Amino acid sequence: MVQKTNVVKHRPSEYRKKKHTGLIVVIVLAVVALIAAGVLLFLNRDKIFQNEPVKNQDTTSKQEKKEEKSDEKSDKKEEKQSSETREAEKSSINQNDGEDPNALENITGVINFAGISEGDFIVTASLDQALGDAGNCKFTIVHSSGATIVSSAATSAGPTTSFCTYSAPASGMNSGHYSINVEISANGKKGTITGEANI
Repeated sequence: MVQKTNVVKHRPSEYRKKKHTGLIVVIVLAVVALIAAGVLLFLNRDKIFQNEPVKNQDTTSKQEKKEEKSDEKSDKKEEKQSSETREAEKSSINQNDGEDPNALENITGVINFAGISEGDFIVTASLDQALGDAGNCKFTIVHSSGATIVSSAATSAGPTTSFCTYSAPASGMNSGHYSINVEISANGKKGTITGEANI
């Protein structure tokens, strides 16, 4: 005898519904993932779309901080030099109270700065007289070892006084004590200013 087996046939529409339901779930999940990614990109767009990588940004900010500190130090040095200049001018004016410095036979003044600033060794002499640009300053700078630097510079005019400046890279200077002698000549007058510096 032949036995009959019951074969259950699925209806094609039920199979299709299950297949479509799975496909719809996958599509919905993909759309949700794309929306979530878009929202994250939107919220982090400043960090993601910068020209520099994040690592370089940290390096740049460190360099900017170093530059700011360097600028602050430069500003403090300039303020110190300015205050030293004002104090030197006050002291030189007080030294000549009652007299017109331009009427003196000799040129007078002070060395108001001698030291290193921004990698240069600088000596600035503030002169009591208004010499204009006609004067000349001869700087003789002698190290305690005997090494000598001789240089000349023209005077520069201020409103009521004059000044002259020597500047050279500090990398060529030996550390230690320096004696400074500035000989000034202008308009038939002469004068000598002395000072010291330790670097």
